[in-house]
Amino acid sequence: MAARTITLDVLRADLLYLADIPSSSTRHTTANLNRILNKSWQRMRAMVSDNGHQAYLKAASGTLTAGLTSPYPFGTLSLPDDLASLYGFHVTVATNDIRPVDVVPFSQVTEYQTRFGGSTGIPTACHIYNIGTESTTTVTAGKLAILPAPQAAYAYTLWYLPIWVDISDGNSATYVFNGLDGWEDWVLQDAVCMIAERDNDMAATYQIAQLERAKAEARILNSATRLQRIGPATRVDAARRERIASRQETFRRP
Repeated sequence: MAARTITLDVLRADLLYLADIPSSSTRHTTANLNRILNKSWQRMRAMVSDNGHQAYLKAASGTLTAGLTSPYPFGTLSLPDDLASLYGFHVTVATNDIRPVDVVPFSQVTEYQTRFGGSTGIPTACHIYNIGTESTTTVTAGKLAILPAPQAAYAYTLWYLPIWVDISDGNSATYVFNGLDGWEDWVLQDAVCMIAERDNDMAATYQIAQLERAKAEARILNSATRLQRIGPATRVDAARRERIASRQETFRRP
């Protein structure tokens, strides 16, 4: 789905205009402006996702390893290398039995062992206890604790926001940012705020940019609800539907 794309070259030109920066500025170099814009774009994607609009989420599926992960009192799962934030974790227990796994505080590890009377079972909770360990220029995969540890090799799916891969000068005219119409406004005003901070507020530019960024955020969150054009997004009582379906199935049986 390509809603509205914009290249880094165009976005940077708009930033130069809004922040009133000359294109040949030595104080605000092209490399610095590129870095600020990429950072703001990642922040915008996180803001959209945190407010319940999963426009940028990615899925990763696999199979859990049964049993405890020695020497821990829980099971573990290596997270995708490009994971920025986790928004959903589902485990397939059986055909047509897909269950969500809740995020819990790490302090509840012992509580879950006590509650289930054992160390393994159908996973019901998880917690990211490591986001990856630095090793020179690389970072190892992060780790997710699974409670209780899987009693079988269940299939799973993670829903997460991937890390934004920066667009640089080498591909600034061909690689694009993707969002709905006007979403780049938030990015531009956020970038202006960072520039104004460096330039000692630039004659109240910071306050103006803050106000315009807030307006842009409201427009983004409003327009994000229109991604699903088949109708308004509403909460569904899945448990009630299941009970009704179960009663109907019972009634149909001879």
